[in-house]
Amino acid sequence: MTPFGPGSVSLGVHAHDLPAAEQVRDLLAQATAGFAAGVDGVTVSEHHAGNPQYLPNPVQVAAWILESAPPGGWSGGCPMLLAARPLAHVVEDLAWLDARHPGLVGVAFVAGFVEADFAAPGHEFATRRERFQAALPDAVAALSGRPSGQLAHDRAVQAARVPVLANAEGPVGARRAAVAGAGILLGAYRSAAAAAAVFAAYQEAGGRGARVLIRRLHAGSLRAELRAELTRLHAAGGDRAQDGYLGDDPRAIGGAIAADVRVAGATGVNLRVNIAGITPAETHAQLALLPGVVAAIRAG
Repeated sequence: MTPFGPGSVSLGVHAHDLPAAEQVRDLLAQATAGFAAGVDGVTVSEHHAGNPQYLPNPVQVAAWILESAPPGGWSGGCPMLLAARPLAHVVEDLAWLDARHPGLVGVAFVAGFVEADFAAPGHEFATRRERFQAALPDAVAALSGRPSGQLAHDRAVQAARVPVLANAEGPVGARRAAVAGAGILLGAYRSAAAAAAVFAAYQEAGGRGARVLIRRLHAGSLRAELRAELTRLHAAGGDRAQDGYLGDDPRAIGGAIAADVRVAGATGVNLRVNIAGITPAETHAQLALLPGVVAAIRAG
């Protein structure tokens, strides 16, 4: 399946508070478990300066994942910061990864919201949105094999066919993604009805790309403090249906997510099982239950 293609189910993996080498091994074990559960792709998010649960280079981690992925399994940054590094470097890295794994690389870009992500490489935080807006159309064009300027001389960029999504926070961002020719990614805590409105704005603006919804779930037993935090996060984002994504019945969770996908008009879903404070054992216990979730989403 094409990354973020119609009907796609992907899993976003996150690091645990472990020594660096153990974090890498654990991330790859999560990816292996995700593919075994039936997801089409495994994605990685980006943060810097030791931000818990994250590594600083999604392209590098995606390369590790793809080396041991099953046939057709894809990977990429989701979301990945577009304004924290020079555009040419971001495009080149993704294009050359696509050259190594043709058709198995995708990316979702975000402007970013953590100041440390920009302080670490010495970039201005206050102007990140403007840089993101300016870079997005060029990134989409270059990763679609239509590079300009010096990038037009790069063989991998010339051949690149990397699907691009852009994170949107509302109708303005949705229209921006549509005009740039990108697909659209919506965050985990937005209700299905609210997501439907943003996706509609995207389509009304001419958007024809993937419409991907992130959903954070917890399958199996859940400590009280983690449940309270998940409830808080969902409520803060306006999604008060979070109980449908929590519980001991994987198929019920998958059914609730499938219903959200239908109501929102999403073409794909990106699953997350992480939350601050979760242990590696708790994460892997969830991943053991993920096949039932994925099957129910597909049955939708």
